[in-house]
Amino acid sequence: MKSYNIRKYIIVIVLLGLISIPLTSFTYETYKKIIIYSYAKIITENNQTTEIITDDSGIPIVDYKIKNGYYIGKQYNPVTISQHALNSWQKYRHCSKIQ
Repeated sequence: MKSYNIRKYIIVIVLLGLISIPLTSFTYETYKKIIIYSYAKIITENNQTTEIITDDSGIPIVDYKIKNGYYIGKQYNPVTISQHALNSWQKYRHCSKIQ
């Protein structure tokens, strides 16, 4: 009975290892491209591309431009700021490992 459980755990560990190989092969640049593609190309209802710019402190601001006939303008978006912070943290961790 115990050998059955050990085999079961070994199979699960091997399968998880095989699944994790493609996930760890992504480079920092690949993750950066995914984030940029996901958040920099937000399309409003008027098919205007929303721009992401940064303020003087480097905090991203989303320019929503015109939506439903109203000028929304530049707004701080908490999701965009969070993604930028996570991206910066990953870049910091990546650079600190190299040194």
